Amino acid sequence: MCARFTTRVRRTVFTLKPDASTQIDGALDEGEIRTADGKSVEPISEIELLLKNGDPAVLYGTALGLLDIAPLRLEIRSKAQRGYRLLGGETDGRQTQASLASSLKPDLTVEESLRRIGQSCLSTVLLCETAATANLPDGVHQMRVALRRLRSVVATMRQMLPSEQYQWVTQTLKWMAGVLGPARNWDVFSSSLLAPVRSVLLTGQELEEFCRVCEHERQSAHESANGAIRSPEYTPALLKLSRWFASRGWRNQPVSEQSALLMAPIETLAPTLIGRRYNKVKTAADGFAQLTLERRHEFRIAVKKLRYTIEVFKDLFDRQKVTEFIQLLKPLQDDLGYINDLRVANELMADLQISNAAIARAAGIVLGWHDRGLADTDRKLRKHVRRFREARPFW
Repeated sequence: MCARFTTRVRRTVFTLKPDASTQIDGALDEGEIRTADGKSVEPISEIELLLKNGDPAVLYGTALGLLDIAPLRLEIRSKAQRGYRLLGGETDGRQTQASLASSLKPDLTVEESLRRIGQSCLSTVLLCETAATANLPDGVHQMRVALRRLRSVVATMRQMLPSEQYQWVTQTLKWMAGVLGPARNWDVFSSSLLAPVRSVLLTGQELEEFCRVCEHERQSAHESANGAIRSPEYTPALLKLSRWFASRGWRNQPVSEQSALLMAPIETLAPTLIGRRYNKVKTAADGFAQLTLERRHEFRIAVKKLRYTIEVFKDLFDRQKVTEFIQLLKPLQDDLGYINDLRVANELMADLQISNAAIARAAGIVLGWHDRGLADTDRKLRKHVRRFREARPFW
């Protein structure tokens, strides 16, 4: 068999001993990955660090120190994965699905579960980076899902964590998801709102001009997201978050009734954590008819957080019951999401400040077409809210 790609590397190995109890084995690799036809080449210039013994915090601290020397970025894909990507992007297509902490077991402690969830979500962020920086919509989407899922889980454990650490972690996760927000908004507008109208209503020059403007805005938003991912702030943020989870940074706090819960089995606490999310959604659902537009927006977020929390802890419960409950949440989340997408679309069009009459008319047609469907969406939404209210919790 002929090789489809080759990897040529000059490796220099070294050992670091930052303190008496820590040993880090390292390697400096320089070379390239080249496809057999020679048409695609990816240079290799990287440092691998492996903690042989000692505190994980020291390993991440060493990596952070290297950033003072060179503008390094994290890479968790193997050289083989990068080689297959050069052949046609197969790897990227498989790496845009948010992974879940499927290794959770009932007898794990709460803190060990939190560590695994954190590392799982951050690994997903890293795996989806290549797809996101290639302007693939699902890459950006799955990065945001992983970040929001992690932020939601950390929030459910807020009372067990040191206050300052909690604030830093949630603000960092919020920033990382936020810089991807505009790109995601334009992706949703293009695929979910513009595309269906484009196929049945818009024709000719006004369609061409409006689509051109929207695509320009979408590409610009992706460039901004890519700039944030490659910014000097991004990699340190990822390393510090990874260090916090790997080293269980939350242990640096006085012992209290709340902090002691971190040592409890996750199976005893997961129902309470899910229940808190559920109670917020149930309260809003019971008074749904009186919810203002702003409260409906909060209701949507609460539903999303409930689903995130359930998905993270799903392996601790009966699989069939979890699946049935998620299937109940999905249409409710979809309806609320569609309404929110239309709200965001109105904001996007307002921000464009369109002066061209033909383009403004096309924008009005798109928004008007979806506005006319809101009544039907609202009827479906009320039906899905009613079904949720009648459902029995599985936990």
